[in-house]
Amino acid sequence: MRRLQLIELEDLAWFPAILRDLATDYLQMMLHVSNPYAPVAPRLRDALEASGEYRIIDLASGGSGPWARMLPLLAANGAPVHVTLTDRYPNINAFAALARRFRGNVTFASAPVDARRVPHELVGLRTIFSAFHHFSPEDGRAIIGDAVAQARAIAIFEATARTPAVFMAMLTTPLLVWLLTPLIRPLTPARLLFTYLLPLVPAIVLFDGAVSCLRSYTIDELRSLVEQVPGAESYQWAIGVERAAAAPLGITYCVGVPRPAHVEAYAGSTDEISARTME
Repeated sequence: MRRLQLIELEDLAWFPAILRDLATDYLQMMLHVSNPYAPVAPRLRDALEASGEYRIIDLASGGSGPWARMLPLLAANGAPVHVTLTDRYPNINAFAALARRFRGNVTFASAPVDARRVPHELVGLRTIFSAFHHFSPEDGRAIIGDAVAQARAIAIFEATARTPAVFMAMLTTPLLVWLLTPLIRPLTPARLLFTYLLPLVPAIVLFDGAVSCLRSYTIDELRSLVEQVPGAESYQWAIGVERAAAAPLGITYCVGVPRPAHVEAYAGSTDEISARTME
């Protein structure tokens, strides 16, 4: 099945923020209930250790990502970390709720953050969960290239795939939205209205979910993207699919950690820039 660069409703700048946030709230609840990314917690922990990082910059965080379940897993494995949530369209309420729950371990950027051009002050291993498929190959190369240019480790994880099995599973989305919505807090009148009386949220999640499958990258396509990024050879890359009972359909991953020499070279270049600026 050929990859199609289609448009998801949540990606559109004009799309109503209230509907975008309601949809990402559901996706967040689905992540919490199913915990699909648990199998890649050891891989993320290894990337943190290899890069010497304890801070994570989570890009395209949506409704706040898998961190409610992932942070305890990392801590249990002896890797306490600090996570900063970011997004081009930040869901401030969801971000703030997670920050309150994990006070001291989670913060967030309230201003939009472009994953293709991450501000230099956001320092840490960069993660992208369930969102890399949103980006075209050109933008995907830009995301990886920006991490390489700044000598930052990057870890990309995707639960969707361009396969008939995942696509068929996506067709159950409306039923899951109706079943899980009562668990989402706050249970506002708008959430009930647009889920049950005017079922826009189930329709949006179904449409965007189907498009997500058609936009997902295969292992070979991810390898090709990495190979086209200047400087990628200075990284250690791991690209594949993690399979476990908790994620029978597999989690696609692309993890890159800079080799020490590349980190030193980047630090030297920034020192030179700072010196010139001070002059």
